[in-house]
Amino acid sequence: MDKNKVDFKVLVRPGPDYHQKPDPGPAPPIPRGNMDPASRDPIRLWIGLDGTAVEGMWLKVLTAVVSTITSRPGIPNSEIASVLFPCASPVELDDILAWLVERGCVERKGEGVNAGNWTHEGYFLAFKGLDYLAA
Repeated sequence: MDKNKVDFKVLVRPGPDYHQKPDPGPAPPIPRGNMDPASRDPIRLWIGLDGTAVEGMWLKVLTAVVSTITSRPGIPNSEIASVLFPCASPVELDDILAWLVERGCVERKGEGVNAGNWTHEGYFLAFKGLDYLAA
């Protein structure tokens, strides 16, 4: 198959109503995990070697998780991990999902390992007001 047939760009632009929506407020800090060198906790994908958050990578991982939840409402964490394997570890997914829940765009429903993740109406507003998107 000709690769040019499947290689295309998607440009997403906010509509007129987007700017009328209220800013959801300040975003929670980007999770860093345990940065102690003696820790066996893995360094997060979006954390650089100097210990600072790589905001572009954070946005890419965040978008991948939100896209997965949007396309498969009610998906449990284990299924998100298998969809994004080997890019994001379960530990990283826990950090990302906790951030999304705190930001108010994802809700966990159910108990235990079968608990599912659902996006709230207007979940895309979680990306509004992020300082690093303005750049």
